[in-house]
Amino acid sequence: MTNDTKENVTPPLILRFIWQVNRLQNRLARWSIEEEYKGPSGNSTSLSDVSSYQEICKLAVKEESIFRKFRSCVQYKEILEHVSPELGYLCLRKIPSPLSKKSMNQKNIYTKVGQPSRFYFPGLGRVSPTEIRYTKIAQDLKYHFGELDGFSISEIGIGFGGQCGQLIQLANLKSYELVDLPPVLALAQKYLKRIGVDGNILYNTNLEFSQSKPDLVISNYAFSELDREVQEKYFTELISKSQRGYVIYNHITPENFNTMTAAEFASRISGAMLLEEYPLSHEGNKVVIWGAVN
Repeated sequence: MTNDTKENVTPPLILRFIWQVNRLQNRLARWSIEEEYKGPSGNSTSLSDVSSYQEICKLAVKEESIFRKFRSCVQYKEILEHVSPELGYLCLRKIPSPLSKKSMNQKNIYTKVGQPSRFYFPGLGRVSPTEIRYTKIAQDLKYHFGELDGFSISEIGIGFGGQCGQLIQLANLKSYELVDLPPVLALAQKYLKRIGVDGNILYNTNLEFSQSKPDLVISNYAFSELDREVQEKYFTELISKSQRGYVIYNHITPENFNTMTAAEFASRISGAMLLEEYPLSHEGNKVVIWGAVN
């Protein structure tokens, strides 16, 4: 298995037809955060540090009716929950045994919590493509770093906690540190509690770390969306001290962020590899890996 494999795989016609039906079902479930919930945007240091995104996180924690459907909110989907079924299909093709479809269902790593957009996949039923990508990333981690049992992991930019939830169910981790904005952390804590995930989970706001030397740092499209000042602090305080790392890197920040490129970031880490993202979710995306055994 390699991350720089490229292939053009067209899903079967019947599956594409089913997805069209699913798209209609998902569209009917979408909703928009009410105007009165929005506050001033202020100054942002990250693309996800915007008012509507934080507000929906706060509301989902506070109000159960919002929590039940936060993943189908239009404003939330601008940041997360926008993986296409086609991309999910390509991810699924790269998930071999022992993370088989049967195994994934038995471990119950896919959830309807938060009402995500769901699409039909053979052997899985209707699940969120976002969560399939989380599983593919979990498989990448196992391939590059071996068994994760006993690892302490720090994740920068955590979404709703979905990657954490899967990894804790798929490996016997020592600890898992979640680092993000306070409203995002609160939502992840509620989500992980709701799906019944146990483990030593640490919740820390930006630039406050419990694990000064984690075994593995991961970040899915988050570190690359920070401005350079914040990136430098993360690099000094956490990333440079980690034995291993897996960072999916995009290049979509505005010019005034002065964000590091993936190549610059990799050049600052001894032994780092710069790989193509597969399947490619956005033109120019890379994966930066260090401390790998494969």
